[in-house]
Amino acid sequence: MLGVTVIILLSLGAIGGGALVWLRTRDLPIVVRALIAQVPLGAAAALYLMLWTFSNAPSLDWNGGKLAPVLARFKADDPAHLDESRLYQDADTGVMTAWIYGPIPALLFFPAALATRPTSAILIALFINVLSFFGPLLWAHVRLARTPVHPIDPQAPPATANVPFRMLVFLIFCWVTLNHESMCRAGFMIAQDGPTIGFAVASIVLLSYQRSPIVLILSAFCAVLACWCKQSAIPFLFVAPFYILIAEGLVAAFSYTLILIIVGAVVSTMLMLSFGPVNMWFHMVQLPAAHGWENEARDGRPYLLFRAILLLLTECLPTLGLVLLTLLIRHWLLPLGAAATGARKQRFIAFARDNPWIMFPIAGIFMVPSALLGFLKVGGYVNNFSLTHTFVALTASALLIRLYAQIRSLLRAPESATIDAPVSPSLVRALVLAALALLVLWDWPDVLIKPKRAANMYAVIADPWNNQQETIYEFAKSEPGLVYFPWNTLATLLAERRLYHFEWGIHDRTEAGIKPSDEQIIAHLPPKIRFVGYGPLHQGEEAHEIWFPQWTARATDDRLKGFTIYTAPPQK
Repeated sequence: MLGVTVIILLSLGAIGGGALVWLRTRDLPIVVRALIAQVPLGAAAALYLMLWTFSNAPSLDWNGGKLAPVLARFKADDPAHLDESRLYQDADTGVMTAWIYGPIPALLFFPAALATRPTSAILIALFINVLSFFGPLLWAHVRLARTPVHPIDPQAPPATANVPFRMLVFLIFCWVTLNHESMCRAGFMIAQDGPTIGFAVASIVLLSYQRSPIVLILSAFCAVLACWCKQSAIPFLFVAPFYILIAEGLVAAFSYTLILIIVGAVVSTMLMLSFGPVNMWFHMVQLPAAHGWENEARDGRPYLLFRAILLLLTECLPTLGLVLLTLLIRHWLLPLGAAATGARKQRFIAFARDNPWIMFPIAGIFMVPSALLGFLKVGGYVNNFSLTHTFVALTASALLIRLYAQIRSLLRAPESATIDAPVSPSLVRALVLAALALLVLWDWPDVLIKPKRAANMYAVIADPWNNQQETIYEFAKSEPGLVYFPWNTLATLLAERRLYHFEWGIHDRTEAGIKPSDEQIIAHLPPKIRFVGYGPLHQGEEAHEIWFPQWTARATDDRLKGFTIYTAPPQK
């Protein structure tokens, strides 16, 4: 029933939206009208893909694995193992989790503790992650669109991008997110990346308002929270001071830096006192610092760095192409405007002061080292590229919105305007709208026109509770403490009220060369363990290979269809 309802609502929205767009664009050429009329269908397809990504989240081991130590504070209430409820476990006696980041995302995900089953918990936490990622990004687009742009022609009035264009640009931003794994993981997986980017973007958007003391404090607060989400966001702390130094001068930059230091000291002290500085230091600093680069011994650092740079450029290339296209349209199809007066330095300062959105490309550049190192380290993946790619995409959005506002300003210019446009502004407007509509048209058919893919997506949306987390939860409720599921510690936490070692936490320790004692290993395994089980989608079997290599016999259970289950071979 849920799947049918979704299909009906999206279909009606696409049809109604297309008809409304067609009726309200009578001033455009018919070809452009037809292209724009399919944009609501592209929006419906994007929502459908987002809903599938959201509904598929409980099937991914990583979501449960990251959420388990967060919910352990509320769910790991076994009287004999209350130490398992800590977010940052003791290095020598605690559970090996994969939480080696800041505590802010954990605080955000706490409402997921209201759930009693793994699917519900994951969906609640993911909803919070989506809000923390897309909320500030939508705010950035709204703020950009509402900010008047200085007209090219002095006689033309300042203008803003209208609401429909703002929605179109945000839709394209959403498609960029869905089409690139780096940004998609940040937005649609339970992790630190989404909140990190969200707080960073919010910090920048706040500085686009009048910089009163409260605004500066809030901006600094968001920047500090971004760093307490993920340590690799630390370079972001230099973005706002650098911009303010350019736009307002040394005194203003020093004042903001002082606010940043004070806010950072207060927040850091509160968090360390709340979560324990010793354990935080081990998980956030000592353990990650002990990790080398992935495949460093085999390939060497120069090659790995070169490869990572190429991958980052490849990931960002389509978005950079959109930035370049927007700049070319502005340079070749719109008038250059009246010659600016004053020294070049003063003109640049004035431009920076009037355009705080330039903090987006500045942030993207400043975050490149973190994006690369996060990818290169042991266990690193392309999600780290989102630290740069998101700001590249925001730069494209800012340029598009600014371009359209300038076009609208030219269209409103009086007949006595002193600057002649090389191309009619109405024609440029039509070309820009057609180009963006084509970008949307490029994306949505791949989602809706392929029957097999659409059917598979529908099955997941219709029943998101049909997943391996629920299977393990039901089994663990009926057979507590019997099977150890290294990748599915959330399901066993909710079923047995115990937090067991997570597969990737074991990997982190192994790669760091920090060997746990036998006592530490045994203390946080199921008490009656006779089997080690891996779900159909598991990504490795390190726990079995390291701790149970002698368990080579395979077992089966009708309640765990598709699972790989190991046990000790029968005694001869």
